[in-house]
Amino acid sequence: MLLNCPNEQYKEIYTESPTHFHAFLDIALQYHSRRGSRISGYLVSPIVVDRDDVEITYGSFDVHPPEHCNYYFRNEAVVPVFSKTEIHSEASTRSPSPEECAEQ
Repeated sequence: MLLNCPNEQYKEIYTESPTHFHAFLDIALQYHSRRGSRISGYLVSPIVVDRDDVEITYGSFDVHPPEHCNYYFRNEAVVPVFSKTEIHSEASTRSPSPEECAEQ
């Protein structure tokens, strides 16, 4: 991503993010969404997102990756829905921890 990306802001976000998914989410929420936008994907487990402009809900789904799949090895996927709520401020609050999410 970083080598061919012409946007210096995106490169900085990718460099500072703990994972590709975090970087994608930050870029999408900051530059390509408005209140009410929703983003989803699949994860092995819930993640911590340190933003105050998003509500997060998690679902768990049975999945059956094909035998030739070499990047997902579980029979269950965590499917988050990130819903944009407002404009991001510098005084951000954290999302629930993975442990807190498991309790929901």
